[in-house]
Amino acid sequence: MSVRFVGGFIDPDAINARTNLPACARRNTFMKPVAMLLLCAGLAACSSPGLLKENAPATRLATARSPSTYMTCLLPQWQSYRATASVREIRFGYRLLMPGAAGQAPEALLEVTANDAGSDVVLHRYSATTPGDTIARAVRGCL
Repeated sequence: MSVRFVGGFIDPDAINARTNLPACARRNTFMKPVAMLLLCAGLAACSSPGLLKENAPATRLATARSPSTYMTCLLPQWQSYRATASVREIRFGYRLLMPGAAGQAPEALLEVTANDAGSDVVLHRYSATTPGDTIARAVRGCL
């Protein structure tokens, strides 16, 4: 087998010409985008709010406020911390999602649902709360 050198480097076309693969597979022009797409799809599945709710530890609190009154207090505080925080209406209340920095996995998920005495508040997060934690302080401050 002869190896051809071009500009001091091994010519990949000389090596790939001896394989039975199509040209697009030899140069990875087809496989790289497909591999990246599969990787991104796998990571997106790992970072969904549903998985955060299922797998992250939960802090359960109660308030005498209605879910809408509680959200009116909490949403502006979360949006001042991260402008992309969003709220969605769910059955008997609201779900507030704080996305992670730079589009990473969700940082926090909070659900407020009505009960007989006001509302139940459930905060889901992977990271533990710290004394200076802005998110947890806002959650407790609106109770």
